[in-house]
Amino acid sequence: MYLINELHSLLDGRQRVPFDDTICTQQTKTLQLVRWDTPLCIPSERETLLKFKHHLRDPFNRLSSWNNASANPDCCHWLGVVCSNVTAHVAELHLNTTPPDPVDYPFDSEGYEKALDVTQVGGEINPCMADLKHLNYLNLSHNFLLGKGFQSYLNLRGLSLFVENVDWLSRLSKLEHLDMRGANLSKAFHWLHTLQALPSLMHLHLSQCTLPVPHDSQSYTLNFSSLLTLDMSYVYYPFFPKWVLGLTKAFSIELSGNNIQGPIPDGIQNITFLQNLDLSNNSFSSSIPDSLCSLHHLKFLRLQQNILNGSISNVLGNLTSLIVLDLSSNSQLEGTISTSVEWQLGPKFPSWIQSQNKLQYLEMSNAGIFDSIPSGFWKTTSQAYFENLSHNYIHESSLSVFLWLKGTEDEYKNFLGLVTSIDLSNNKLSGEIPRKITNLNGLTFLNLSHNQLIGHIPQRIGNMKSLLSIDFSRNQLSGVIPPTISNLSFLSVLDLSYNNLKGKIPTGTQLQTFDASKFIGNWLCGPPLPVNCSSNGTIHSYDHKGEGSHRHGGNWLFVCMTFGFIVGFWIVVGPLFICRSWRYAYFDILDYVWFKLQSFC
Repeated sequence: MYLINELHSLLDGRQRVPFDDTICTQQTKTLQLVRWDTPLCIPSERETLLKFKHHLRDPFNRLSSWNNASANPDCCHWLGVVCSNVTAHVAELHLNTTPPDPVDYPFDSEGYEKALDVTQVGGEINPCMADLKHLNYLNLSHNFLLGKGFQSYLNLRGLSLFVENVDWLSRLSKLEHLDMRGANLSKAFHWLHTLQALPSLMHLHLSQCTLPVPHDSQSYTLNFSSLLTLDMSYVYYPFFPKWVLGLTKAFSIELSGNNIQGPIPDGIQNITFLQNLDLSNNSFSSSIPDSLCSLHHLKFLRLQQNILNGSISNVLGNLTSLIVLDLSSNSQLEGTISTSVEWQLGPKFPSWIQSQNKLQYLEMSNAGIFDSIPSGFWKTTSQAYFENLSHNYIHESSLSVFLWLKGTEDEYKNFLGLVTSIDLSNNKLSGEIPRKITNLNGLTFLNLSHNQLIGHIPQRIGNMKSLLSIDFSRNQLSGVIPPTISNLSFLSVLDLSYNNLKGKIPTGTQLQTFDASKFIGNWLCGPPLPVNCSSNGTIHSYDHKGEGSHRHGGNWLFVCMTFGFIVGFWIVVGPLFICRSWRYAYFDILDYVWFKLQSFC
């Protein structure tokens, strides 16, 4: 069946199938016959390519293989030419140029321009290219070509050009995918009307293009009814293009980095099949419209780096298909911004997030939450592989609830291996570290630092072979360090400082390589600490009181600096206010110094 399907594809002339030595002997013979019997390229198409070359400027001599010499008559072997294995018709042309790296010319813009000019193919595209009726892919990107000869080209399927106008695209009625990223279209004043006249266009990529901006009122009459994906990021539109609201069939729209001002427009909710909406890095200044929450197919919503304001509505929970939600760096959203420039969700745990049952990555650090985690939250995030709730004020024994819902209910235990990272640091978690945490076999990052956890470190922690990082610092853990922890051969980060651990640090290649500061503030002994384990079992604490000095040392430093500045200031300036003779003497000295400086000039 595999061979039959591949031969059907070959007979259709749609692709070039590579030779596969793993196919059985009979199939291999069949493929070899097809390959050996493939004729040379079509003579008329060879002549077309030569005519095309004749009108080009090729300073780098890249097209040297394009010639009519008897030594190289097969144009299918020419540089950048791909033919059908069966019909020998020219199917693809890859003549794109890789520009020189500007890093190689840091202070020589003229040298860069010369290098670019040498590598680029220039000239005019000959109208004879329309004779290549079977051509389905053309890449002439990053060249300096004029495209006047493409008005009658109908069968083009893939296009990546670097040109200054798009008028020649107007008759490409079968064009489905247009990629002109980075093109200079500053002179193509009618580019919108030209592109909207392409009835088959489904995918349009114009990111980082230089575009002349049409008048806002003119865009209402445009109709891109066939468009499915649109990427117009970083084209620096001053306003939201109203014609985008008419893309009723689109499933992806990206308009990031355009400095668009004003409110998020009403009407986006009419693009009912939308799955990806990226409006980030603009200047939208409205609240998040509730109408967005009717987009039930939406999976990716990126609104970061704007000036959004107001509160986050609970109707956001209607976006049940949402995978990625990014609202970061909106300085007026929810009012208060924490020290790490995160938006405030608290003080209560947000109810709308519990309906997001397809979340895969959750970042809720510094969210101002003063609450316990609802049990339904862990059911909702059972498929998440990364969850960060650090630097909040989450209290109670929520960690046990998390592990119970992640691991013991039959409905969720199949997702156990998906969890790779847990960060619950800087909260108010209490109780013991549950033993079931060692069942998270795929876990690579575990941070429970700065909580109020008690009890022992689980004995089976050495079974978590994937762990790369462990941070249990600044809790109230007691007992000895489990010897099995030395079995974690991939462990690169370990911090057990400032607990109540005691005894000898287990011997292992990994543990002795960590810095001693990762074990201080306990009752531990042995390398890497400079405290030897005494023969009578007496162990002296090593820097156990350092915790308080570490926490408050920074505050005392600022207090002393402020006090010293005030005292020093008044020691110098105070006498000048009190004693008139000192004040006169001080200004006499200043006048004398100024006079001396003037004499040297």
